[in-house]
Amino acid sequence: MPDTPDLEAAIAEMLRDGATYAQIRAALGPSATYNVIAAVRREHTIPVVTLGHPPRGMATAYAAGVEATGDGHARWAGPWSGRGPEACFGGRRESARRVAFRLEHGREPVGHVKAGCGQPWCVARGHVEDRPMREQLRAQLRAIGADCA
Repeated sequence: MPDTPDLEAAIAEMLRDGATYAQIRAALGPSATYNVIAAVRREHTIPVVTLGHPPRGMATAYAAGVEATGDGHARWAGPWSGRGPEACFGGRRESARRVAFRLEHGREPVGHVKAGCGQPWCVARGHVEDRPMREQLRAQLRAIGADCA
């Protein structure tokens, strides 16, 4: 593993966005050796991108599938799995709502990611919430005496 958490985080982010080992080394310098990059890939369970087409990063995959509705919300026009919108990038598939959350908040979501705007179909980056965010809102509403579910 890398000597610094910043290097590990940078490598993991670049791997998730579909960067090659050569691109990571060029961007991060000599401390990002092939062995270090491979160790980060294993530690974060990031799959190897298959060859045959250029890798697509998380932000690109989200942008390709999202469609603004003109009222601040966004619909998913990309691929769907059986139950929900799905972004495809870096050789894997992931919930479009989780991708939107990660892009907006810069962290991994905890629990299910849902639209907090009242439109269950919405995948707008600023409208998605994870479990701790919903719990915090409910606690705030209880504290002011608002009736909430």
